[in-house]
Amino acid sequence: MHKNILVYPCGTEISFEIFNSLSSEKTITLFGANSVPGHADFLYKNIFTNAPFSGDEKLIDFLNDLISKNSIDFIYPAHDDALTYLSENRHRLKCAVLSCDTETVKISRSKVLTYKKLNKAKYLPFYSTNFTDFSSYPFFAKPCIGQGSFGTQKIESQSGLAKLNNFIDYVFCEYLPGEEFTIDCFTGLNNKLLFCNCRTRERIRNGISVRSKIVPITKEIKAIAYDINKKLKFYGAWFFQVKLDKNNHPKLMEVAPRIAGTMCVTRALGVNLPLLTVFLFCGLNIKILPNKYPVIADKCFSAKYNLSLDFEYIYLDFDDTLIINNNVNAFLLMFLYQCLNLNKKIILITKHQSNIIDDLNKFKISHNIFFKIITLKKDDEKYKFIKEKKSIFIDDSFSERKRVMEMCNINCFGLENIDALIDWRK
Repeated sequence: MHKNILVYPCGTEISFEIFNSLSSEKTITLFGANSVPGHADFLYKNIFTNAPFSGDEKLIDFLNDLISKNSIDFIYPAHDDALTYLSENRHRLKCAVLSCDTETVKISRSKVLTYKKLNKAKYLPFYSTNFTDFSSYPFFAKPCIGQGSFGTQKIESQSGLAKLNNFIDYVFCEYLPGEEFTIDCFTGLNNKLLFCNCRTRERIRNGISVRSKIVPITKEIKAIAYDINKKLKFYGAWFFQVKLDKNNHPKLMEVAPRIAGTMCVTRALGVNLPLLTVFLFCGLNIKILPNKYPVIADKCFSAKYNLSLDFEYIYLDFDDTLIINNNVNAFLLMFLYQCLNLNKKIILITKHQSNIIDDLNKFKISHNIFFKIITLKKDDEKYKFIKEKKSIFIDDSFSERKRVMEMCNINCFGLENIDALIDWRK
């Protein structure tokens, strides 16, 4: 059941969650397409950064060419605009789009259409497309077509209205002072809601929740999930957001029939919604069994590197490098196994005083991962034992690195540089 999946666009937070959810699955090969270079370049081995932007008439031909040349089975939309465009044009594509039906996508893209579809539901906030319908401040303005909290504004006076963008259609809603939640959901065959999980939105950056924790879902919020699921036709993963009003009742903010950028919180429970969506489209029977423990997640900028470094040998210290404070340096070991997977040769070069094999065994590290083990006397110079030119040297000691760099003319790394050596592409 091997599947080739194209993520478009592959440079969004949504795409990164899809990547993290699918990249370790043995039956899936990921491809990424984006219109500009970006962070995805450091994640995807198979990436195309010359894609037309969403809505460009040339995009479909571009995608179909990728689909044909790479035997793509599915396209995974990773942005609201791309989801709408690909859904509307799925009949022109040479593979399936991992999306629910087009009508649900169109309705969910517009807050006004969403509210009209769910007309008279008690969980809808008071809303209008005309701010004059509000007799007092504050109230909330948000783009009719938008995502997350991006572009939203709390209107507290007439001057606040003057700051609104004249080129955006807004929907105006009652001000909701309470806590905000995202509910991750999964709908299976016959529009059956199989799963819903509630999490907080404690810290927001550029409209995206970057700090979130799982909380028990209330009966009131669960009832909203079932009602929305009954009135719209979902297939796979989707989510909605609510905010508590002044009486602590949840009011709907938006619905989105796609992967959420912070669905990693639910994935931490063992519920991989992006992967389950793929399995659903493959015709598999879906069972969801979440683990039971508290989860809190916090996101930050994370650097990935491309050093364009050509080496075949890794010379490596033992004390305070591979072993630190009587513990294995697990991060360094990850790099070493990455090197072994690429058939590079690791040479342990150490002034360790006791039997090195015994101490490797003590820390459950097999001596077989090393191409060679060089044990030195205390006064030996390590650079004299480094023979191969296509080598790098890793040691916690600056003086050792300095001598090796000067005498061997090779690149040297301290422990703070190991993250720069990791290749995260899959």
